Amino acid sequence: MPTKTVGRRDAVGGTRAPGTRRRLCHLVPLAQAIRRITPVSERLLWGNAASGLVGAVRVLDRHLRPDDPARADTATAIAVTVQSRGRLRGTGVWSPVGFRRTTCCLYYRTPQGGTCGDCVRTEAPDRRRAPGDGSR
Repeated sequence: MPTKTVGRRDAVGGTRAPGTRRRLCHLVPLAQAIRRITPVSERLLWGNAASGLVGAVRVLDRHLRPDDPARADTATAIAVTVQSRGRLRGTGVWSPVGFRRTTCCLYYRTPQGGTCGDCVRTEAPDRRRAPGDGSR
């Protein structure tokens, strides 16, 4: 993870991650399909995508950093770049301690839920059921 506050251009030395737009386009029909069957914010779905990207980079960092810190830094820089563009822009904030979402994934509303590792919430929310869940 970044060791300092990362600016959009500073993270990758002013370069652009190639194919960023093309690599996210497969998520558009998925988000559209989800929104057709359930009332969920498109921004929330893109926040979930950003969180997934960050989770993958955390795993890469954990495994790469001990032997190849430069590759770990490159993976993080690519993630910062991808997350700062297009539909992922504004879905989270990078800081010296990691990444924090700007949207809530609503995981706390699931039967066994809680808050996620990059939760935007600073305290545990009330555990209310999602609309239409009914009683179980």
